Amino acid sequence: MIKKATEEVKGWASKNGFEFLSKKESAEKTGFSRTRFYRNHKAGKCHDVISKKSGGSELRVLTYRYRQGNHSGRITAFGLHSGWLRKFPDFLVKPEGFLNAVGEFFGSQDIDFSEHPEFSERYVLKGDEVKLRVAFNKEVLDFFYNVNDALVYEKIDDSLYLYRTRSHDGIEEYSGRLKTLASVASILKKSMEARDSVQ
Repeated sequence: MIKKATEEVKGWASKNGFEFLSKKESAEKTGFSRTRFYRNHKAGKCHDVISKKSGGSELRVLTYRYRQGNHSGRITAFGLHSGWLRKFPDFLVKPEGFLNAVGEFFGSQDIDFSEHPEFSERYVLKGDEVKLRVAFNKEVLDFFYNVNDALVYEKIDDSLYLYRTRSHDGIEEYSGRLKTLASVASILKKSMEARDSVQ
């Protein structure tokens, strides 16, 4: 099954201008080790890593296979790596749920926006509250609210990741996920430019 998955990824990469980098790679080398998901599921490896570089930016797709106790799982992570992302504050956006409500009861941070209660009801936002209240303007909040999916979005240093933690994305979903990633990056860049123009 793993071999078949690798061949599918190689075929998709070839058709879409991506380079197949590795059948198995360390999470540290791909940058995925910085994500919150990895920190909670460290006993694993990145598989079928593909990459596409353009104008100083790099798109990367990888499958992370892990084992936790008797359970084994996998997720597909989509990443954009670019220097300009360093200017945008780090954040984690994930769907609201029961476990999040429990976390809030015990003091876990969740940034809510009174001016956009719909976003705050649907998502958990974590990060530097002061910086994110400026960076997450109405356009950014509207964007995430309208996407309305079960993805996790994580921005770390010069990287922006999106992934789904409860199920694995198949090859047929790669193009759509990469379009979503590009849309997120575009709206973040507009927010950053709007902020810089005021300062």
